[in-house]
Amino acid sequence: NIRRGIYWVEVISNKNSNPHVEILFPLIAGYSRMDVLTGCIRFYSSGSVSLDDIFAEINLIRKVKGLEEVERYEELDSLARIRSCSLVLTNDLDHQLSDFKSLGDLLAEKPEYFAENLSRARSFAEAASMIFISPSHLYTVLDERYSQVGISASVQVDESGWQIVLVEIFTSIR
Repeated sequence: NIRRGIYWVEVISNKNSNPHVEILFPLIAGYSRMDVLTGCIRFYSSGSVSLDDIFAEINLIRKVKGLEEVERYEELDSLARIRSCSLVLTNDLDHQLSDFKSLGDLLAEKPEYFAENLSRARSFAEAASMIFISPSHLYTVLDERYSQVGISASVQVDESGWQIVLVEIFTSIR
């Protein structure tokens, strides 16, 4: 028996140890066609207007799930800033680093666990929402192994306009 709600289906490719979300779409259960057409189905949407807001939402979601909060870590913010600038300059949204072997190579302290969330959107709220609705990205946010996070964003401008490239880096350094 399926509960009423929105269930996100995510198709991920993994080429050369580089995960990439190919498709993310909602399955809607227990609602009528009219519910869908009139937009009365509610789901989580970020209200973030800054990186500090995104950090607060990460910890709010963790708290609601009974998890410890993560700490904002200045060195990880700097690394996330380097990553977001690099992604803008290469016009890519790829976990595979062009100049280094892996994200782990960039980390000054070598944590046992680390992960990176990437998102591109027109606003902080949209970029954060895309992370929070993606099952694999939300799993990273909710992974109790992580105790620190670094967050940064850069603005990408091209012929279609501008977008924010958001980078979140999670580690287990204590």
